[in-house]
Amino acid sequence: MRRALLLSLTALSLAACASGPGPVYGPASSYSNGTGYSDYRIENDRWRVRYTGANGQDEDDVERLALRRAGEIALTHGFDWFTVVHRQVDTEGDANERPVRVGGSLGQTFGSSGFRGSSVGVGIAINPGAGKTRTEISLEVIAGRGEPRPDGAYDAARMANPAGAYAAGTL
Repeated sequence: MRRALLLSLTALSLAACASGPGPVYGPASSYSNGTGYSDYRIENDRWRVRYTGANGQDEDDVERLALRRAGEIALTHGFDWFTVVHRQVDTEGDANERPVRVGGSLGQTFGSSGFRGSSVGVGIAINPGAGKTRTEISLEVIAGRGEPRPDGAYDAARMANPAGAYAAGTL
């Protein structure tokens, strides 16, 4: 019995710690559990781009994906470059929370006529999402054409290319 309990706990712990494949780049939807991008146009050359990362996804990766989407938008509307005029990062979750917690209690009862009773309780809490954070980055961007480009401007074609968004020195 004890061995079966230990094997069950081990299996549950491994299942709680297992992670699925990484997120796929695309629009946020209920199917993607909210992971992905959304955007809206503020003016002809100005957009707000929001990218919500998957649980545990690195903030730098989330920002690169938001910049990738900004590059795609700029290119789609005939712009060569864009600048980020406002950046906001929101993170939820607790990286220190444990996915599996075990607790217990002991109790003793004393009654009349010398009656005694004892009890032991064991509890296991499993939270597969614990210990992971979820990051959302919102960028407000202004796009432009030609030269001169302002300092810190991103090349839209380079950022729209998945390899370019992850190239060294991009961020």
